[in-house]
Amino acid sequence: MDWLFFSFDELSGIVYSMDGYTDGGIYLTKEKQYLVVNDFSVEYLNWAYNPAGQYYVPIEVSVTANTDSGILEVAGKAKGFQQMRLGSPEPYYNVADIRLSGTFTYSNGTATALNGSGWDQIILR
Repeated sequence: MDWLFFSFDELSGIVYSMDGYTDGGIYLTKEKQYLVVNDFSVEYLNWAYNPAGQYYVPIEVSVTANTDSGILEVAGKAKGFQQMRLGSPEPYYNVADIRLSGTFTYSNGTATALNGSGWDQIILR
């Protein structure tokens, strides 16, 4: 399962994928417009090893999300991650404090650079 939240001054949103089901949405702050994500891709560019659990966790991620109003491209690099349980016998991995950069290119070709303020990623394995 991939569950990625992102927040910028210009927009915020989420993309979600689990067992073939995908969903996502983007809210354009200035326009006060909600966009449904038609499709998206998540690429894991770099991983960190967690010796306590003997597994790898992605720490560098790239997301491209397509909407009817434009295309969002976001890249993020984590400063760290943590394993959590919260009452579940199976752990999940929270990748917090990722530094963001990105652009939103409107359907008319106008591109807006995004000022990132946060990202949170939860990965269940």
